[in-house]
Amino acid sequence: MASSVCINHTDRTATARCHTCHKPLCADCALKGEAGTFCSVNCQDNYEKFMGQYEVRRRPGFFTKLKNLIVTLFALGLVAALVLFVGGKIMHWGWCMDLLKRLGL
Repeated sequence: MASSVCINHTDRTATARCHTCHKPLCADCALKGEAGTFCSVNCQDNYEKFMGQYEVRRRPGFFTKLKNLIVTLFALGLVAALVLFVGGKIMHWGWCMDLLKRLGL
């Protein structure tokens, strides 16, 4: 930041940048907020409005993870059955035909 000068005081070296518009600011012009440093109340409000659009999402709970696992296993089982059927009845793959005979299909 040594090469930047404040946007309001051209005789002062910038020590920070606005969190929203990235304009260089001296220590006197910088507005410190919880979310960072801003050049104006307008920039701070814009940043808070923007961030307010996003809600914090919770991590999935135990039952959601269990449901996702069951759905995934069911889908994999369905794919395996389809491969077995197509491989044995249509493609006439030996290992699929043998497995279908053992299963009585």
